[in-house]
Amino acid sequence: MLLENKMNTVKEYLLSEYKENIWDICYKTFKEYQLVEENDHIAVSIEGDRNSLLLHACLQIYQELSGVNFTISFILVPNVKVTLEQLMELAREWGIKEYHIVKATTEKEYLDYMRGLGCNKIAVNLNRDSMIKEYMLRLIQYKKFFQVSPMYQMVTHQNYTAIHPFFFVEEKDMVDFSDSCNMQLFPRAERVLDNVYRDSSKSMQLNVYHSV
Repeated sequence: MLLENKMNTVKEYLLSEYKENIWDICYKTFKEYQLVEENDHIAVSIEGDRNSLLLHACLQIYQELSGVNFTISFILVPNVKVTLEQLMELAREWGIKEYHIVKATTEKEYLDYMRGLGCNKIAVNLNRDSMIKEYMLRLIQYKKFFQVSPMYQMVTHQNYTAIHPFFFVEEKDMVDFSDSCNMQLFPRAERVLDNVYRDSSKSMQLNVYHSV
């Protein structure tokens, strides 16, 4: 399992070896698109995969360095491949002392839970490659162009805004980072949360939101 000081190691890597390819890109995205503002309350799901753990690290570093006053709620989301006990142990090792547990089976249940916490934004861990792939698939399907941005107000759930700190980060750099840090990761499963920003039963992902 991860060492208890693993979060410190991750921060050191992000601010040194991977500063140019990951952290600087994230920080610029945070600032230029104003992803996080004063008094925001941001929900971050922790599912044990590489992207969710890296998102947790980047948001914590931004909270420490930016001078912006905002709240982060970490939400453990068990799925068919990762048990609650495994996520709780991972949270302990990553220094996440306060977290919430949600066992939602529907998109509405998940969003209702976040509403109860007072969250107004959802941090999404899709990277540049994932966004391009999703965009091209929907472009082929719908045969028209869509405007995309690192921040979207959700049309189907207008009380929430989705933010994408990794919007310009390449997947290969995230993979290299997790390998360098020797992260123990769990397999990613299809999740209820996927429907929050990829609702294939209604329309394409990039049409579920409109640019802020």
